[in-house]
Amino acid sequence: MRSSSGLEPGSRTLKTAGLLLALGGLAFVGARIWNQAGTISLGRVGALEALLLLLLAMVYGGGNLLLALGWRHLLRREGLGVSRWWAVRTYGISQVAKYLPGNIFHFAGRQAMGMAGGLPGWALVRSAFWDVAVVAAAGAFLGSVSWIWWSSDVPRVVQCSSSLVLLGGMVVLGRWLGSQVAWAFLHAILFLAISVALFVVVVGLISGPAVLTGSLTGRLAAGYLVGWLLGMLTPGAPAGIGVREVALLALLHGTLPESEILLAIVLSRIVTTAGDGILFLGLSMVREVDP
Repeated sequence: MRSSSGLEPGSRTLKTAGLLLALGGLAFVGARIWNQAGTISLGRVGALEALLLLLLAMVYGGGNLLLALGWRHLLRREGLGVSRWWAVRTYGISQVAKYLPGNIFHFAGRQAMGMAGGLPGWALVRSAFWDVAVVAAAGAFLGSVSWIWWSSDVPRVVQCSSSLVLLGGMVVLGRWLGSQVAWAFLHAILFLAISVALFVVVVGLISGPAVLTGSLTGRLAAGYLVGWLLGMLTPGAPAGIGVREVALLALLHGTLPESEILLAIVLSRIVTTAGDGILFLGLSMVREVDP
């Protein structure tokens, strides 16, 4: 039975719970920032650092094009041969809607833009399902590999063999699901690798590049990917805000001073949000094209 708003009661409850979780996460992180206010030094971010952060935001915005091209492969899987430019523009413009409460409106935006261009609705719905599944699988794969390489106690032969087993499993799964899914998976891996690299750069900017040992970099990567996945998969949390930050704070506890972790988390969120905004503004100024 649907409610008057058109949403299933269970779905609405999940989204409300996710939104409350996001708000609770923001409140928790805000309280930690307040508690560490005396040790968080914004003086570390001068003009040169601010320029670097802007550059990182532009790189992140450009990285989203990989997800757009991956989505195009999923549309082709559904028999929809859309142009590369249409997929990039549609994906990039709709992406900012994930910051609205609900964490689903970017999918609704793509659905609306696709149907306005004459594409069949159910094929778009299926492509959205595959998009979530592929990106989540890419995050789980890359996070697992990072986690394996995080611990220096694990013998190198075990690290290598485990990584190869995971890679082999993904290759077999990709062949079973088809080349279009495999290409979308590869694009998602590249996007997540860029996202992780940007977070590591932010940490290095705050704490100094000397702290970025192999084990710490692996833990930063694994922590970021786990937080990113939890945020992406939490219905109701706009762009995973609050959820990702709490997960990062918990997973990176003890690696660096908490004040440095908090500042890195805040700056990383600024970078990703600004990157989405830069991509949106750039694509909005370009003429609309047909699928």
